[in-house]
Amino acid sequence: MKDNLFQTLEPAIRGNPNLRTPQLEAFDSVVDLACDSEDQQREVEVILPVGCGKSGCITLSPFAFQSTRTLVVAPNVKIAEQLYRDFNPSNHDAFYRGCQILKGATFPEPVRIQGRTSNRTDFEEADLVVTNTQQLQGPENRWLEDLPDDFFDLILFDEGHQPLILEQLREDYHWRVAAYSESGLGHGRIERRTIQVSPELDQEVPWVAFPGVRYAARLVREVIYKKTGEVRSTGVVYLLTSLPAELATPENLLRWSRLYWTIENRVHYVRDAALREDACRVRKGSLPRVMAAFANLAISVLRLLGQRNLKRAMSNFKLRPNTAVAVVWLAAAGACGP
Repeated sequence: MKDNLFQTLEPAIRGNPNLRTPQLEAFDSVVDLACDSEDQQREVEVILPVGCGKSGCITLSPFAFQSTRTLVVAPNVKIAEQLYRDFNPSNHDAFYRGCQILKGATFPEPVRIQGRTSNRTDFEEADLVVTNTQQLQGPENRWLEDLPDDFFDLILFDEGHQPLILEQLREDYHWRVAAYSESGLGHGRIERRTIQVSPELDQEVPWVAFPGVRYAARLVREVIYKKTGEVRSTGVVYLLTSLPAELATPENLLRWSRLYWTIENRVHYVRDAALREDACRVRKGSLPRVMAAFANLAISVLRLLGQRNLKRAMSNFKLRPNTAVAVVWLAAAGACGP
């Protein structure tokens, strides 16, 4: 008979100097929710600032819920590997060992889903199963359907913006759900971004008018002002991608969508503000590409030389063209080495 170690072991959590304050506060909040007999919420979302130890919070949560058997869903394979290492007692740096949460030789037993095959016996003996979103989708991944609807009593999401998977689990099973997400904090406000990714699109459907597109996504941005508590929506953006399933994860698409502004601010805006590219009248043939290449070269050279105000530097070069030529030679010499 399986031992319910998340119920019988005594973890050293409260007052543990190895744990961060947000981890301790999140644990206490989840314990309060789990112990409140009048609060019958089946789902809860825990939002943490970036860098506050979200993975650690996930490893503590089964103790907070006194779970019999927990399913952990990661947004991709890489994070699933990281979470499994955090739970795996054979790993010397496992979270329970490294933070001295559990002492002795007895640890909860994790199992990780790998590939398209699964062993039912391993599931039955495990205290915790780690998987990722790709292993819950598609007709070839049916291992979850073979389990009774009360096999797990807790499901933990790393990144809460996985609505399609959540909807599947909500309809077919009777588990408590805790979703952990991260948000950005700065300038007196919290910026929260939630993304929903579609199932793979059928290329035979006529409305898929973009060649090669495989997934669509819907990104919602919200801003919460700390001083007033006001929540303001800053818009909805729709995305299309041709990436394969292993790359088109909610986490990746969310991160890459934010990198768009890095490109906009460091390249396109600079080319317009410093070089007045939008005012350029060159339109025909390959000349626009050649001009863009020279613009990128000029910006890169100035940055290599440590110039911060590119617009002022370009103005100086207009007055002293010979200096510009010397700078190009200097940059070329530095790139080629002695």
